[in-house]
Amino acid sequence: MSGRPLGFRIVSAALAAGALMQASACAPALPEAAQCVGMAPVAGERDGMVWIPGGAVTMGESPGHPEERPNYQAQVAGFWLDRHEVTNAQFAAFVQATGYVTEAERQPPEKGGPGSAVFTNSGWAYVGGASWRRPYGPGSGIEGLEDHPVVHVTYADASAYAQWAGRVLPTEEQYEYAARLGRDSAFAAGAQGRARYRANTWQGVFPFRNSGEDGFLGTAPAACFEADELGLHDILGNVWEWTSTPYYPRHQPPADLVARFPDGLNPTDASTGARVIKGGSYLCADNFCARYTPSARQPQEPDLGASHIGFRTALNAPGPS
Repeated sequence: MSGRPLGFRIVSAALAAGALMQASACAPALPEAAQCVGMAPVAGERDGMVWIPGGAVTMGESPGHPEERPNYQAQVAGFWLDRHEVTNAQFAAFVQATGYVTEAERQPPEKGGPGSAVFTNSGWAYVGGASWRRPYGPGSGIEGLEDHPVVHVTYADASAYAQWAGRVLPTEEQYEYAARLGRDSAFAAGAQGRARYRANTWQGVFPFRNSGEDGFLGTAPAACFEADELGLHDILGNVWEWTSTPYYPRHQPPADLVARFPDGLNPTDASTGARVIKGGSYLCADNFCARYTPSARQPQEPDLGASHIGFRTALNAPGPS
């Protein structure tokens, strides 16, 4: 399991209020800021991007989680990829330039009204008023979190940002290829201290205790953790990331299934569709999620954001000359 709120719609005011009371327990624990390298708002076509040379990739894992099967060979053309997740500062620049209003800020009454899914010590709750601007709901904000990945963005929100930036969301094949090419999936089991960790994940028994040994209880600023050999940060851990690929329960789904569900198959509600999210998040623990591997993939309904889902963009353009 990923710790994600797929198919999750809770409109209980009492539960939402309880979530807000717990929000402080999920707030980020900030380490030495000097060790975190932020990223300025997009100003040029390839600003903040890394060139990923083309090649072959074996998609999936066998044995592995059921949704990661079967293995298959894919050929990926070279492309550009953001070196880390889109940050609050970047997304704010997009909103300021376009006046864009996210889906969390305009959810209709039949879907709970404006709000989004927030993880707290009590579990998941649909919190009224939660959005990218207010990640834990009313009373919270992104001041001091400008370099953290933007969250509570839906597939449409992420796509709108990418289009504004002249880019696209990566496909699942591009994302997994980049993750495999740049680093292996091994993490420092039992290591002590943030410097020994390669990604922002959950240390301890989920959901009861997170020791925060990696320096964070929630999201981490982008690029706080060591870059991989390609120069990519947070390709695993920190937040799950949207891809443009429709989700099906297994790789290479039958053609008739794709024809019936062209927008993906949501395991809990076939009427909504689903997109693949990749990379795991700060909620992934050894005892529960353990999806901090390149092959990890999970479904997410496209119109629901959450406090552990963000994105990065790709650019399908020629490589450096």
